[in-house]
Amino acid sequence: MLTVVSAGYKRHTQPFQSNGVRSAYLIRLQVEGRCQADVNDVLYELGPGDLLLCLPGDRYRLRVLHRADEAAPVCDYYLNMEADAWLTNWWGPLRHCRKSSIAIDEQLLAIWKAIISEKRRVGDSSPAILDGLSRCLLLGVQRQLREMPDGNRYERNVAYRIQRFIEQHAATSFRLRDAAQAVSLGVSRASDIFRQEVGQSIMDYAIDVRLSMAKDQMTESGLTLGQVAEACGFANYTHFNRQFRARFGLTPSEYRRSLRQ
Repeated sequence: MLTVVSAGYKRHTQPFQSNGVRSAYLIRLQVEGRCQADVNDVLYELGPGDLLLCLPGDRYRLRVLHRADEAAPVCDYYLNMEADAWLTNWWGPLRHCRKSSIAIDEQLLAIWKAIISEKRRVGDSSPAILDGLSRCLLLGVQRQLREMPDGNRYERNVAYRIQRFIEQHAATSFRLRDAAQAVSLGVSRASDIFRQEVGQSIMDYAIDVRLSMAKDQMTESGLTLGQVAEACGFANYTHFNRQFRARFGLTPSEYRRSLRQ
């Protein structure tokens, strides 16, 4: 079972420094601002999306060089864990890696916040819940590291974050501008990067996600087709019907009938 020694969120608005030898595994995600970390005499510059991974026994020093004229704080999430067989196996491919980059994903942060909240329950913290949440977090990080190639990292990071935005908001009638704002880019730049990395437009990807949702709804629920269209983010049934037929070669009603045969 994974043992969480400590977990938290730090927000620095003043210069800060800490140092020592690690006694536990550390995972630290920078979410705002910039700072420096010295691990085993190697200096790393950390910015939003940078993940720091430290092993027990590592010499570790964190430096937040916050200037008086900087308005933005320096913020990070961290997780300290004791070693066990599962964690050692997870860490295996990363033993020689101290810094990586991942997308700042809302779902991962939600899990991280749940770990922090559970750990803070005085006298009532559940080791089993912490174990399950920690595994979910680490597997999510592992998937991101696997999906993000070494080259062209900025563009892949942007595309990945747009994909996650679409998946989380597919049931709403979001606009291209909303997806672009989620990655702090203009519509044209965000659209170009997404098409380059994913091979289709932002809205085509959104339609794919919505159609997948619609198939699940038609299989598992008793909603009318009009209700399915609304629940899955389509403007109206006509639009849903047209997109479904174009992608699958049959109408939603024909598809639903085929499920009953």
